[in-house]
Amino acid sequence: MTWRRSVAVAALAAVGIAAASLAQERFDYQVRDDMFRAFGGNEAAFKNAMSIIDAKLREDPDHAEALVWRGAGRYWKAGQTFGAGDTANARVLADAAMADMDRAIALQPSNIAVLIPRATVLLAAARYQRDPERIRNLATRVAVDFETALANPPTRLRSARPAQSQ
Repeated sequence: MTWRRSVAVAALAAVGIAAASLAQERFDYQVRDDMFRAFGGNEAAFKNAMSIIDAKLREDPDHAEALVWRGAGRYWKAGQTFGAGDTANARVLADAAMADMDRAIALQPSNIAVLIPRATVLLAAARYQRDPERIRNLATRVAVDFETALANPPTRLRSARPAQSQ
């Protein structure tokens, strides 16, 4: 093998290792597929996602991404519980979900991996509210989260943004 080919193989290997490392760093990759299947009614997928989330939170109780995903799961479960007619337990779950998501935002207020999931959950939740004040409160949070996410794109997206005209 020539030295050029050796360098090319080594470079490709380094890129592959770096890509795998970045994928492992993104917590949402570990839970989102199961969560989306859960939202479609797959209870086993829900349990699997929540067990991954719980393990991460035992390891790091301040892991903002795990908190926001646990909040999303709890909010979905609250909706299921409410639909089953158990309003009291649904409110407990919804309050716990909101506490998780608010704590995640407090820990990492500009993390797009926290802002977007929370905004998405709250946008869906607002559709089922009856109280106009509650709807306004949720809509305000959604708007702030999306605006913050757009103002703070991940580094890989910053270079793709068009230059601002002066």
